[in-house]
Amino acid sequence: MSDEHHPKPNASADTSQQTEQTVTTASAKGEAERQTIKASRVLIRRVMDHLHQRHLDAGATETEIGFVNIVAHPTSSLPILNYVTPRRNTAWVSGKHIADGLVHLSQQSRPGVFYFPDLLFPPMFHKTLEGLGLENAQQTSIVAYDANNKTFIPPVPPTSITIQPTNAQQSMRIWWYIWRNHAYAVNTSSVDPLHLDYGMHQAKEGKQINLIVRRYNTPIGAARITLKDKTAHIATTALLREFHTPMMSNLLLANCLHYALLADNDVVFVSGLDDAQKEHTLALGFVDAGHIVCYAEAATIVTNAEGQHGSLAQPVFITQQRG
Repeated sequence: MSDEHHPKPNASADTSQQTEQTVTTASAKGEAERQTIKASRVLIRRVMDHLHQRHLDAGATETEIGFVNIVAHPTSSLPILNYVTPRRNTAWVSGKHIADGLVHLSQQSRPGVFYFPDLLFPPMFHKTLEGLGLENAQQTSIVAYDANNKTFIPPVPPTSITIQPTNAQQSMRIWWYIWRNHAYAVNTSSVDPLHLDYGMHQAKEGKQINLIVRRYNTPIGAARITLKDKTAHIATTALLREFHTPMMSNLLLANCLHYALLADNDVVFVSGLDDAQKEHTLALGFVDAGHIVCYAEAATIVTNAEGQHGSLAQPVFITQQRG
């Protein structure tokens, strides 16, 4: 009786199939990463538009030279209100245009400062700025939330805690108090000045949401959310140090997101968070939108502008009451 001969497994075919599956998986992963970056770039453009308009609303003016815009304030010397930045939808700016913008800024007795979103420019762009003698002075992280038909339900606070919007007069009083009081731990933005105005005209015009945190009806914290064209910035949060715990900070941040979405904003962002806070926002559905990078003729121009405003390590822009 002859032996039966069975065909041997085709090792070459198996290897080819595995290779094809690996390539397909890698391709799908690469496409997902590209879509994520694309979505983040859309968000950072919304962020930059929001901040740009905030600076103009604070009284800064704008001049266009080549492919840069020069933002300058007639009375305030805050770096975040006096800077050069790439024009919108610009993927590259020559060193000459940047230098021309810095000269224009110096003619207004302002030091050289340049802001740009790193997600929209290649890494070699840093070399261009360094070649102009500028120093990397600051990198402000940005996380953004795209509502995109999502339903967000904030966590329920303890029965002793309430977080609610407040009127202009109350918010003005508490922010002036916080500004002067070192008993508060304050999370602030270096790219959106805290505007203190006795008249609180911006709140009256609906450009802000101010929240107050109360424990048994006693104020223990606050938050300010700035608004523009369906984009909201959770710009400043503050809690009395004895209540400044991760649980309370996260609760306040989540409620800020909740109230920003209730106000019909479809993009909400936060700037300058530490790693733990950033991790919490990502768990809420925010995504990483890169950094807003600041180069300056001397890094101290920017760093010295922080930490000189009461308890706030944030630029503070003060205006008088309007009649």
